[in-house]
Amino acid sequence: MRARRERRFGIRARMFVAALLLASAALLSAGLVAGPAIDAWLVDDAQRQLEDIARVAAAALSAPSPSGLEARASAVAQASGARLTLVAADRSVRVDTGGEDILSPAAVEVTAALSGGIGRARRPAALTGDETLFVAVPWAGAGDAGALRAARAVAVVDAAQAALRRLLLVAATVGLAMAGLIGLVAALSFARWLGSLVARVRAAIASAHGAEAPESVRVEGLAGSVGRLARELERSVSHLAQERQRQEAVLDALDEAVVALGPDGRLTMANAAASALLELPHDAIGRPLVELVRTPPLVELVRRATAGAPETISCRLIGARQRDVAAHAAPLAAPGGVVLALRDVTELRRLEGIRRDFVANVSHEMRTPITVIRANAETLLDGALEDPQAARTFTDAIGRHAQRLDTLVSDLLELARIEAGRLDLELLPLSVPDLVRRVVEAHAPMAERRDHQVTVDVPEGLRLVGHASSLERVLANLLQNAINYTPPGGHISIRASIEGEHVRLEVADDGPGIPLRHRARIFERFYRVDPGRSREMGGTGLGLAIVKHLVSAMSGTVGVRSAERSHPTRPGAVFWCDLPRA
Repeated sequence: MRARRERRFGIRARMFVAALLLASAALLSAGLVAGPAIDAWLVDDAQRQLEDIARVAAAALSAPSPSGLEARASAVAQASGARLTLVAADRSVRVDTGGEDILSPAAVEVTAALSGGIGRARRPAALTGDETLFVAVPWAGAGDAGALRAARAVAVVDAAQAALRRLLLVAATVGLAMAGLIGLVAALSFARWLGSLVARVRAAIASAHGAEAPESVRVEGLAGSVGRLARELERSVSHLAQERQRQEAVLDALDEAVVALGPDGRLTMANAAASALLELPHDAIGRPLVELVRTPPLVELVRRATAGAPETISCRLIGARQRDVAAHAAPLAAPGGVVLALRDVTELRRLEGIRRDFVANVSHEMRTPITVIRANAETLLDGALEDPQAARTFTDAIGRHAQRLDTLVSDLLELARIEAGRLDLELLPLSVPDLVRRVVEAHAPMAERRDHQVTVDVPEGLRLVGHASSLERVLANLLQNAINYTPPGGHISIRASIEGEHVRLEVADDGPGIPLRHRARIFERFYRVDPGRSREMGGTGLGLAIVKHLVSAMSGTVGVRSAERSHPTRPGAVFWCDLPRA
């Protein structure tokens, strides 16, 4: 307790002394600056007074009067307390109220007055040797002219300066006393505040450590306590900053978009996924959500969550990229507001649609042959077996549709293996001419039956990197499609060319072509431009999907475009694939 009192007294004393020193320095600085200025002002004021006295005396001595010049000059000098000297134009002294004086030929003030101006000077008087102020003005009497000079000892000005300094000293003393009193009151108040601050600092340190502050903290004084608290706060701030960075990193790493809104509906935080999904501008923080998101269901979801009702909805975002999202909004307990989480389900919805279409297409594709097989089998069992001709017809139908089912199942299994990544392809350099020749020879009978002309334009020695049987399957599917869709007597060409680091293989036909609206989906499973005609030709709708996946497995790309011809009814189609050069 004694050490605490000594520390507090030391703080009060230091603050009191500091206040006194500050006030003293301020008063001393003011005196050093104001003293010379006041002295100069007093001298200048005394000279102005002398000039006024000289002008009054000149006027009094110029007017006609029964009394003489000396009497009038003496009256004015006695009233003003200044010494008056009337000098003629020849510099002779006509009147001098201070007794005989020797007029210096170099009296600059007299010379200036005789020239029609006003002369001022400061020098010792000729008789007394005292420092004196002189002011001379022109004078004109009855038929005479000269100069009238007024003089006053500087001692009079010194007396005024001394009186003013005494007054300033008294004011400074009073000001210093007031400053000391105010400093004492401030020191006592500040000491009490410091005492409470020390107690709070120690309590904060004890709270940070979970126990009472150690003895070293008690005796090291306020500076040590504050320093200890500052270090604790620095560690806490650093820990909070690390936690914030960790949370921001976690939020930015999330695939889900997370947005935090304040109680007023303004954006306070958005992770990278939210900025990309909602297409937020760089200045989105601090702006209302209704200005940033033009999706009414989402705004209504946030409004309901602000009212305290967490909810999850599915909606489509309105913007440059229309995306399907699953949104969940929940209120924040403190400091209020809403947290909004959005998950982009566009791809999921697309895959769900593909799955539904796939199931529907597989069911549809299998229903026809199964129905035919069942109907023919029932017909045979009902007695058609007794008729050899009818039995053969129904049996052939069962065989064809069983073959169609087998082909469909085989294509489905192969496509499943490719999509699951279970197809291990060993990519090797292949001769393109040999590859194309084998495919064309295998399909030559089919082309001849439809009277198609198949031409091959492949440079000799051209090689690419791929898998032989997979690439043959790709070309076989493309060539078979061209044969199926090209009218009898049409033309089919297989071309190969070098495109940078890739080899482009093209299969062109004279068929009806692929309309532009179908080209984006032509490589999907079971997608057909003309479903009825495709089924008539025995297609399963999986050939182009298998082509796409096989080419992708060989690090290539596929596509389709219109042929470079202008036939009105048969624009033709060109299916192409790019594979790496060997």
